Amino acid sequence: MTKRGKPNKPERYNLMGVLGEGGMAIVYDGYDTTLERPVAIKVLRPDMAQDPEKERGFFYEARLLAQMDHPGVIPVFEMGELPKHGSFYAMKKIRGQTLGEILDGMTPADFARPHEIARLMQILEKVCLTVAYAHARGIIHRDLKPDNIMVDDYGVVMVLDWGLSKRIDKRAEKDGINTTQVGTIKGTPGHMSPEQAGGKSDQIDFRTDVFALGIILYECLTGRVPFSGSSQDRVLQEIIHRDPPHPHRLNRRVSRVLCAICMKALNKNPDKRYPTAKELAEDIRRYRDHQPTSAYRVPLWDRLGTWLGRHPTVATALTLALIFGGFAYHYHNTTVIRMMEQQKAEQLAQALEEQREIGLLNRMVTVAKELSLALQVLDERILATEEEKAGLSEHDTEGRAALNAKLEELKAARLWHTYGIESVATAMIVTAEAPDQAPADLDSPLINTIRNVALEEVRNLIKIGEYYKAHNRVWAHLLEAQRIGWNEAQTAELLKLKSLIEAKMREGKGPDFTVPDWDEYRPERLLEDEP
Repeated sequence: MTKRGKPNKPERYNLMGVLGEGGMAIVYDGYDTTLERPVAIKVLRPDMAQDPEKERGFFYEARLLAQMDHPGVIPVFEMGELPKHGSFYAMKKIRGQTLGEILDGMTPADFARPHEIARLMQILEKVCLTVAYAHARGIIHRDLKPDNIMVDDYGVVMVLDWGLSKRIDKRAEKDGINTTQVGTIKGTPGHMSPEQAGGKSDQIDFRTDVFALGIILYECLTGRVPFSGSSQDRVLQEIIHRDPPHPHRLNRRVSRVLCAICMKALNKNPDKRYPTAKELAEDIRRYRDHQPTSAYRVPLWDRLGTWLGRHPTVATALTLALIFGGFAYHYHNTTVIRMMEQQKAEQLAQALEEQREIGLLNRMVTVAKELSLALQVLDERILATEEEKAGLSEHDTEGRAALNAKLEELKAARLWHTYGIESVATAMIVTAEAPDQAPADLDSPLINTIRNVALEEVRNLIKIGEYYKAHNRVWAHLLEAQRIGWNEAQTAELLKLKSLIEAKMREGKGPDFTVPDWDEYRPERLLEDEP
C-alpha cells in the first residue's frame, strides 16, 4: 500500500512458464494486463545483461523486428526494463509448430508423397518471401534453419530469431552492432554457408541466406541435412569443401526441377547462387505453377507435357485428333497394302529394311557421341576431385578417405563408358558388314559362355578388392538382364554377387555410407546436369 492508502499500480506483464530458451535470452509465456491479451516476453539473460554489446544487440533485434511490417515477422509491442527481470521486449504470441517439428514428425515414406512435398514447398516459398522482404531492406538473417521457422495454427509462416541478423548499411554500425571481425563464426553449424563456416564475415551478404534456404530445401526434399559429421569442426569442413549427395539420389520420387533449384542455392560459389531470396522464391513459385525455372533446363518432351497440362482443352483436342488421325492412317495404309502387288510389297519391305539399318547405324553414332561427351564430363570431375584431394591436409584422413572413395566411383563409371564405346564400335562394324545377319539366340551356348565369363570377371574383381568396379559391372549386367533377359540362374548369381559386393563396400564405413548409384552416371544424366 502507498502512504495515502491506495494500492500500488500492478505490473503490466505477468510472466508465467518458459516457452523457449536460447544462448542470449529466455522467452516467457506472458500476459498483458493492460490490453488483456497473451504475449510472448523475451528477456535478456542476467549474465548477458552485464555486457553492453550484448544488450545493444538485444534491443537492436527488437527495433529491427518492429520496423519490419510483414506477415512473416512477429510484431513487437514494447521494449524496456522489467522489474526483477531486466531488459525485455514483448511480442505477439503465436501457437503452432516449427518446421523442424514438422520434418521430425514425417516418416521416410512421407518424403515420397507429392502432396507432402507440395505442402513443404508452400511453406518454404513463404519463408523465402519473408527473407526477400528483409533483403529488400538490407537485412541478412544469418541463422535460418527449420527450428527458426514457425507455422501457426492457421497456416501463417513466420521467420523467428533475428538475433544474429545484420544490416548491410551504416545504421547497424552506428548502433554498435556491425562489428563482426574476419575469422569470427556466427550461426548454427550444419546450416551455415561456406563463407560463414570459414569465418569470412566480410564476404557475407544476401547469398549467405540463400545458401541456408538451400539447406532447408534439401531437408524438405530428402529428410536429412546435407552436411553432417562427428564434430562441429567436421561439419564446418564438410560445408566448405564437400558437395552434398544429389537430392534425387536420396529420394527418387522428388522432382528434378526442385533438385536443380536446391543445388543452385547450395552452390559453394556465391556468384552461382540466387542473388537474393526473392529469385529463389520466384523459382519455387514457377515450379509450383508448372513454368520453366532458371535452375533447370527441361527436356523438350517434358516441356510439351507441362504446356499441355496448363492447356487441358488443347490437350484433349490434340489427343482426339491423334486418335482419329491414327485410325484414318491405319485404314488408308491397310487398304493400299492390300491393293499392292506382291512385287511392290517386297520392294517396300526391302526399302524399309534398308532404312532401318541406316537408322540403327545413326543411332549407334549418336550413342557413341553421347558416351564420348560423358567421358569428358567424368574426366573433368575426376580432375576436380583430385585437385580437391591435393588441397586437403595430410592429417585429414577422413576427408582424404571420402575423396578416395569418390575417385574410385568416378573411375569405375569412366571404365563403364569406355566399355560402352568399344561395344558400340564393334556393333557398328558388324551391322555395316553383315546387316542381314540374324541376331544370335539369346540362350545359345555361345551367349551363355560369354555371360559366364562376365560373372567370373566380377568374382575376380571382388578377390582383388576392386569393389567399385565390381559393383559397376554387376549394375551394367543387371541392366542388360532387364532389357534383353538373362537366364534365371545367371540373374540369381548377379543378385547374389551384388549383395556380397555391397556388404564388402560397407565394411568399416559409417551409418551414412551409401553405395554408388550408377544410374546417375548414364550419359543423359551426366550431360543433363552440365550447364
